[in-house]
Amino acid sequence: MKIRLIAAIVAAAGGQLIGRVRLQKTMYLLDQLGLNSGFEYEYHHYGPYSRDIDNATADAKAFDLIKEEYEHRQSDGAMYSIFKLQQTAERNIAAYGALGRERVSDLVGLFACTNVTVLELAATIDWLW
Repeated sequence: MKIRLIAAIVAAAGGQLIGRVRLQKTMYLLDQLGLNSGFEYEYHHYGPYSRDIDNATADAKAFDLIKEEYEHRQSDGAMYSIFKLQQTAERNIAAYGALGRERVSDLVGLFACTNVTVLELAATIDWLW
């Protein structure tokens, strides 16, 4: 189920993932590396984008698997999202698919601390390639 995958990705990031763009690019890059989530992507303003991910994220919030908090950047006041794993969410190892929990955790950990612009560029380059 795709909403469990969203929660599993937030869990793999240590229980917190910052930014909607980061979530989108993380999922896209994981799919390109073999996750096979089933999300469909199209090209949008910041590279590959999936409305399915937005819908699954909204559903994961509705089912109390994750919560979304909002903060404002100090530099310009722009709002950004912080996704947090809820205590009620079960850690579904099967959600990591063919990549496995350990590989996904390593990759998500890397993506979580990578500059979001670098993730955007990496995903866009892959898409255009």
